[in-house]
Amino acid sequence: MKKILAALCVGLTFCASAFATEVTTMQYKTDKTDYKYPRFTLEDANATKKINKTVTNEFKSLLKAHQKDHNLVGGGMNYKVELDNDKYLCFNLEPYDYYGGAHGMYYTEYFVFDKATGKRLAYTEFVPSINSGELQWGIKNKFLPVYLVDGSTSDAPFLNQETLVTDNFRLNEDGTVDLVYAPYALDCYAAGNTFVRLEAKQIEKLKVMIPAQ
Repeated sequence: MKKILAALCVGLTFCASAFATEVTTMQYKTDKTDYKYPRFTLEDANATKKINKTVTNEFKSLLKAHQKDHNLVGGGMNYKVELDNDKYLCFNLEPYDYYGGAHGMYYTEYFVFDKATGKRLAYTEFVPSINSGELQWGIKNKFLPVYLVDGSTSDAPFLNQETLVTDNFRLNEDGTVDLVYAPYALDCYAAGNTFVRLEAKQIEKLKVMIPAQ
């Protein structure tokens, strides 16, 4: 993997504030695939090591899977840093693949880290937990809003009794979190990823309002 780790680097540094994390884009390409993933530099060296190890492992795992998949027409990975403040770093990795046909598929996974320790955090670090029954009731009764990437709302037409609480979430600057669902989970492919907003006070109200399960 030395060749991979020495992949072409395109330097991108975010310097908006004193606590901003330095981000370098790592790129690795094959005939069929193109992978871009971040390498971070934080104030704490141990946190930097932990976060970068997580990202590198995700990249290696995807690369290995793609190399074994002889039906793959094309694929790769992109990323986006969505929040970087004095305490937390939130970014996503977005693997994608294409097997022919009308369109490929992408699989967006979010990562939220404590910048002081390098610990990956769960959504319950920020808001109370909910179960799948509460999630389904909240969405169905318009109590938990469902957003699209552009900020518009979705009626979640694909919601059903099989819809589960996901551990894939993004952290917002105001302390709310969004559970992240892939295309087809709550809405059609054209709608893209969908985001179920969770706010601490809203969850407390939900648990009082929802009928006994």
